[in-house]
Amino acid sequence: MSKVLVMVLVLCVLASSAWAGDAVEKLGRGVSNIISAPFEIPKTMGDIKEEKGYIAGLTWGTFAGTVEMMKRLFAGVFEVATFPLPIPDNYAPIKTDPEYFLDGKDPREDRR
Repeated sequence: MSKVLVMVLVLCVLASSAWAGDAVEKLGRGVSNIISAPFEIPKTMGDIKEEKGYIAGLTWGTFAGTVEMMKRLFAGVFEVATFPLPIPDNYAPIKTDPEYFLDGKDPREDRR
């Protein structure tokens, strides 16, 4: 059953060249978010440790990292499950802060 569902989804993507690029990008973004979600915990712990110290990094950083991990994981699952559909508008990303893990500003820029 799951093989049939996968084949139907792949054929839906390939059938319409007008939106295939955006749908494939949405699928890739979703898979990337699912795979990288667990890395939000140590990243957030490190970010908070740099700002507020070791104890805050171990306590608050763990909690905040878990929240960020769940947001990235749910966004990824949603995007994978709905990749053939143009929701939200024009296949826009669900999670935008940042869209991809480690995408955005370099933390070393703050130290310069």
